[in-house]
Amino acid sequence: MGRKRKGWIKPKMYSKIVQLIPIPAVDLVVVRSDGCFLLVKRKNYPKKDLYWFPGGKVDFGETPEMAVCRLAKEEIGQKVMDIKWIGTNTLFFRKGWFKKRSQAIAQTFLVRIQDEGQILLDEQSRRYEWVEKIPKYLVHYYPYLSGL
Repeated sequence: MGRKRKGWIKPKMYSKIVQLIPIPAVDLVVVRSDGCFLLVKRKNYPKKDLYWFPGGKVDFGETPEMAVCRLAKEEIGQKVMDIKWIGTNTLFFRKGWFKKRSQAIAQTFLVRIQDEGQILLDEQSRRYEWVEKIPKYLVHYYPYLSGL
């Protein structure tokens, strides 16, 4: 989970919250200069053991853009150089956070990073992969990405 920030919600309370209300989140569609996209293989629920976009919840006091910059640093060790909003969607998880039913309202951003060759994963991801095309299963969740 990384370092604790001011206003951090304790896991026991957060496990109750995620079952009651949608969680505001951001997803980072990181694109490399050659047009390839970054996917990370998740260690945790939701979407455990799947390749997915880096991202996470928006903390209290953050704008979605601030959350994108924070999560890029925390999850892939990168500074954001360019950011563009590309869509919003609602994600429903049967096995979400804490392996419980949950929902996220995710804003998705197209992101360019400072050092494409130096991805430093945090403890939430097993590995990463650059792909030429966004996989169909992700386009199912993010239909506005079909043209990328």
